[in-house]
Amino acid sequence: MRFRFNLNRKNGPASFIGKIANSLFFAVFFAMGCLFLWLLGSTVIENAKPYFWPTTPARILSSKIVSDKDSHQLDVRYEYSWQGQVYQSDRPSTEKLEYDHYDTAATALAKYAAGSEVTCRVDPRNPREAILEPQGLWIGLFLLIPLVFIGVGGIGIYSTWTADSATVSRPAVIDNKKVPWLFGGIFTLIGIGTFIALTIPMWSKAIASTQWIETPCVILSSGVKSHSGSKGTTYSVSIEYRYSFNGRDYRSDRYNPVPGSSSGYDGKKDIVNRYPQGSTQVCYVNPKNPQEALLKRGFSWGLLLGLFPLPFFVVGVAILISGLRAKSEAPRASTATFEPRAAPPQTGRLRAKESPFTRVFVMLFIALFWNGIVSVFLFEVFGGFQRGKPDWGLTLFMVPFVVVGLGLIGNVIWSALALANPRIQLSVENSEPLEPGGTLKVSWQMNGATRRLERLVIYLEGREEATYRRGTNTTTDTDVFFRQSLADVTGSWMDFQEGNGSLILPSHLMPSFETSHNRIAWSCKAWGKISNWPDVNEEFEITLNPPSRPT
Repeated sequence: MRFRFNLNRKNGPASFIGKIANSLFFAVFFAMGCLFLWLLGSTVIENAKPYFWPTTPARILSSKIVSDKDSHQLDVRYEYSWQGQVYQSDRPSTEKLEYDHYDTAATALAKYAAGSEVTCRVDPRNPREAILEPQGLWIGLFLLIPLVFIGVGGIGIYSTWTADSATVSRPAVIDNKKVPWLFGGIFTLIGIGTFIALTIPMWSKAIASTQWIETPCVILSSGVKSHSGSKGTTYSVSIEYRYSFNGRDYRSDRYNPVPGSSSGYDGKKDIVNRYPQGSTQVCYVNPKNPQEALLKRGFSWGLLLGLFPLPFFVVGVAILISGLRAKSEAPRASTATFEPRAAPPQTGRLRAKESPFTRVFVMLFIALFWNGIVSVFLFEVFGGFQRGKPDWGLTLFMVPFVVVGLGLIGNVIWSALALANPRIQLSVENSEPLEPGGTLKVSWQMNGATRRLERLVIYLEGREEATYRRGTNTTTDTDVFFRQSLADVTGSWMDFQEGNGSLILPSHLMPSFETSHNRIAWSCKAWGKISNWPDVNEEFEITLNPPSRPT
């Protein structure tokens, strides 16, 4: 039989304010999720519309590559006819077609050589709107991210207002068994997405380049390109060269298969010095696509950048597997018979189970870990804004993660504020061993700013903990089966400074015991309400002995 005892609250308005504050916290998740679901959804819908436009033949009038310091853009003009009328357009796609490397732009431009016949898509409602190729719909995968935050916010708000308001504990939040699923999914998606976008193309090109053909080339320009970011400047090798292959001239600006930039100017400068402008060097050309060429082929240490998604993927999959096993293999409450061992009488001052300093340290570690990972991506976001070329897709993708990071920082601050709370010293006054059917007597003393307290509740809690292991994963399920008040104090600050309380224990209670997989734990808990401040929450574990046997 299970028992649940409710503690009557006398401060209803304070509880209501707490629920409002809790709801506002989760409302941030819900609102941000809805906002970015709308923004990303609008982008996906706009990108999808051209797929439903009718196609018509078109002729390329002119095509070229327009290059600036940071990118290469396609400039394509074409004409087409629709319902007997001729139109012209310069939109190759719904967005500008920009590329980081010249050879990539040249490969894309090869499809639109001047004078060639192609197919375009026409907006039937506005025939002046046409494109040559629609944008990909891969961004739709990121719709899962705001849906996660909508779920967190919605479930959090629902749990807050449907939780039993009479319980001692603070307003309920999302089941902690479901939270790892959410974060596991996020980490896994980040790992898979980054692996597909970064690692596969980079490693594939490095492996394939070992078979590319050695070809003479002439260096057209050579220098070190700097990229300013929020945390400093990074550098990349910028070498443009010309080569001939099968009787045609080509240009490229790739040094090796590794994209991006990094710190360390001197190393890039040493590379550039080996390729002075006007010199004749050797490059390696892809025979299947002569537009692609490299000055350095095969393996380089920069390819280890492709391992970056691995920690995200491993952590995410581990969390998801753990969640699946917990769901499918969680044991039921044990019905086995245990023979608990008697413990000596527990009297005197109790020791708190957890120090508030430990809580702050744990919250700080989690916040530093999360925000440290997020900051890696934020460097790229800030760098794009400083260069005047913001990546709005990455920016929108990062916002929910930044919100979580700020929430974790806020949690650290909130936990740190609790260090200024009054501290309670709890003592058991029983002279006989504590057992079912007996009376638990406690006394307390409060030190610190007790004037801020509005209510103090000291209660006894019994819980069952079942631990099981599958493979390398260990999971513990906890179920609270007893909770009843020993003291419930309101009034002036002097009433909180010291006092005592007692509770007659039902004779059928399960005493304390512990085996390798199951445990019945009893503890006295102290909860103190402080408006607009972290509550007092302390736990003191005690031992409930088995009932005395008749002699």
